[in-house]
Order: sequence, then C-alpha cells, then structure tokens
Amino acid sequence: MTENNQSTSNVDDYQGPWDLINLQDGLNRSIRHINRKAQANFDAINRLANSVNLNSATVEAQIKSLVERIDRLDQFDNNSLEEIDGQQQLNRSERLNYTLIRPNPFVDENPENNNQIFTLTGITGLDVFSQESVSAFDKWSRRFRDYLAVMCGNMNEQQKLDRLRLALDDTPRDLYDKLSAAETATVEDALRALKYKLDSPQRKELAKRSLGLCKQREDESVTYSNLGPVQLKERLCEEFLDRLKPDLSFLIRLAGLSREKDLELVRTQAEELELLLKTHKGQAPEMFSQAIQAIERNPQMMSSSGQFNNNQNTRQLQEQRGFQQRNYPRRKTTAPMPNEGQKRFKGNWNNNPNNERKWNSRPEQLDSESLEIATEECREMIYRKKCKIGTLIEEDGLWHTNVKIDNSPRTWLLGSWDWKTVSSENCYLVPTKIFSKFGDKSITSPLGDIQDCSYLKGQCIMPDKTILMWKSSNDTNCEYKPMGP
Repeated sequence: MTENNQSTSNVDDYQGPWDLINLQDGLNRSIRHINRKAQANFDAINRLANSVNLNSATVEAQIKSLVERIDRLDQFDNNSLEEIDGQQQLNRSERLNYTLIRPNPFVDENPENNNQIFTLTGITGLDVFSQESVSAFDKWSRRFRDYLAVMCGNMNEQQKLDRLRLALDDTPRDLYDKLSAAETATVEDALRALKYKLDSPQRKELAKRSLGLCKQREDESVTYSNLGPVQLKERLCEEFLDRLKPDLSFLIRLAGLSREKDLELVRTQAEELELLLKTHKGQAPEMFSQAIQAIERNPQMMSSSGQFNNNQNTRQLQEQRGFQQRNYPRRKTTAPMPNEGQKRFKGNWNNNPNNERKWNSRPEQLDSESLEIATEECREMIYRKKCKIGTLIEEDGLWHTNVKIDNSPRTWLLGSWDWKTVSSENCYLVPTKIFSKFGDKSITSPLGDIQDCSYLKGQCIMPDKTILMWKSSNDTNCEYKPMGP
C-alpha cells in the first residue's frame, strides 16, 4: 500500500504578498513625486534669486548713472552760469539728459488780459470763501463786487461767474453747483441765491447752537436794547435762574415757580426754597424752627414765651397731698408716650400723627390686575422664553420677568402732597396639566374653571385673561384612577 501526500494552495495565501508589493510600489511612486516637487521648488528659488540679483544690479547701475548726471549738471551750471544764455543752457541740458521733455510754450490768444489771471489771490487780497456764515458771506460778497469793478471791467457775465466759482470752496462751492440756470444768469443773481441757501433754517439752528456755546467775557457787558419791557423781564428771570445752583434752578423750574416772569418774585421764591432745603438737610439756623406754625389740640400748653413746650411727650401725674412728707423716695411722676421716637420738630406729641411714618409717604398696596396677551406672544413665551417686556427667568419652575415697582420716596417738597400710583408689568409662564374625561369634549385644569374649552381646539382663554395652550392629539393614552378595592 502506498501513501501520497497532496497539498492544495488557496488564493488567500497569495493575497498578503500581493498587497505588500502594491504598497511598496505606491510608496516608491509617492517618494519620486515628492523628489520632483522638491527639485522644481529648488529650481524656482534659484531663478528668483538670480532675477533679484539682476534687478538689484540694474537699480544700482541706474542710481550711479543718475548721480553722475546730477554731478555733471551741477558742475555745468556753476561753470557756465555767466557765460551762456538761456538757449545754450537748454541745448546743453538736452545733450546731458536725453529723457528731458521740453513743454511747448504757451500762446495766449488774449494778451491784454493775461496779467489778470493771478490777481485773485495776489494784489487784491481776495481770499477764497469756504465758510457757512451769512454775515461772513455778506462781507466777502461786498469785497468780491469791488474786485469785479476794479479788475474785471472788460469781462462778460460768464467770465465773472467763472471767477465767482473759482473763488468758492467747500460748502459754498457745493451750493453753487446746485444752482439752476436762472439763478446763475448774472453775478448778482448768483450771490443772492447763495445767500438764500446759506440762510436756511437748518443752518440757522446750527448757528444758534454754536452761539449758545459762547460765554461772556469778564470785561463784556450785556445789553438788550431791542427787547420790550415784558421780554426784558423774562430775559432777566432766565439769566437769574441760569446763575443759580443746578439743583435749586431745577426745583424752581419743575415746580413752575418761574411762570410769573417777575424777577423780584422769583428771587423771593428762590430764597424761600433755599431755606427750606437747608432745613431739610439740618443746616438752617435755630430761629427758622421757631417760626413753624402748627395747630395744637391743647392751646393751654403753650408757654409764656410763645414757644411750644418741648416736654409734651411726657404726662404729669397729679401728686397727692403730703406726698413729699413720706419716708420713701418720690416715685417718678412722668410716663412716656407710645411711639415716641426721635423728634424732628418742636410740637406736641399728643396730636396726630404721632410717629415719623405718618409724615412721609404712606404706600398702599393695590390688587394686581390681569392684562390681555396675544396668542403669538404666548407661543413666543413657551418656545423662546421671551415676551414684549423682556426675557423670562426661571425660579422654582416658574418662568417670569423681573420688573420691580419703583417705590422710592418722592421729594418731600415737590409732588408729595397727593397720591401717586406706580405699577409694573410682568409676564408669567406656568407649566400645568389639563384633563379631559373619556367621551367628554370639555377639559379641566388646576388653574381654574375652563369647562367651555374644547380639547381639540388647542388653546383656551380663562376668565382672568390667562391663555392655556396645549398640543391636541387623538393618540394620547388614558390615565386610570382607582375608584375602589
């Protein structure tokens, strides 16, 4: 019996060497490509360096040539300045510098007016006008008319208009370019049109503001000769208020004390207001507090000197007869009044109000009111957490804006005698659930009665103007509640 050993070869046995050969071939191609790129970059750098060197040498040679030409020109000018005339100098300069361009001589067709070209800013002293002031334009236009009468007598209207356009710059030149043909028929028409353009209400307002920035000099007097008696009184009151302290002037204007437009009356009111402000800050003299008028319940408590008794916060107890003959010490015969506090005035504490809070602002809290809200704004609050008042913030699951009421005390002198209502608006977003019984079209919510709302509608407005919004779906699972064991 003979045994034969046979072995079979698979394709998978040659796959590994084949992949290795392909990888080696690809790597060789990549290396050859990188070498070609590097050689090309190296050749380009060499060409660039050669070009830069050539250009540098060319520039250096040109600079040396220019220096030599300048030296020859200077030497030639120094040696031949007194020997040759102007024509020979021109020919020699052409031989030394062949790139020199000689312009053609100017030939004037009107030689009799040739000398008047440079007289605009020359002997006449007429400056180019570029201001925006009407008074400055009046002064300059008078000077321009004198210039036309003396220097431009033989010119026609078009030439005079050209001189006018040449003498304008900046804003006046822009206004001149916008003039119509009728406004530029003559020089006088053009000057009148320019004056009208410069005298516009907008420019008057700008000039008024610029004038308002001016301050009076120390040696300058103030006169108003064109004002009537009533206008003069008003002006004096305004000047007086402008020179007061800013806070005092503001209070007088705010209270309307300057409506009388009488300097003596405004001055008296300013003195009274200044004294009241000092009293409020504790800076008034003691004699001012003695002039306070008050109504007392017990007028017999007034002292003989005309001043209120300072010890009205204590009550005297009637002593028994022979009390001072007892062997034990005398007991205290005074009892403090309730809510005594620190006194701010010299009066009787037995009179109402008997505490400091009664004299200042007495806030009274009002009930809140629900406002209407649009459906689109409600959606924006749900999805973007924003409303017309601002961005909502989260606090314990409640989204709301935080606009607080300004309940700061008002100034005791101005506007504190009547009630003032202050309020604030805020947006609130409350997550909640709605319920609907099986087969019932209405819904219920913990927020209130909404029996008239349908589930399929997707939104509902409650009696307090609150909007409920939800996504209606027929595929929602039911929730069951156990009713018994």
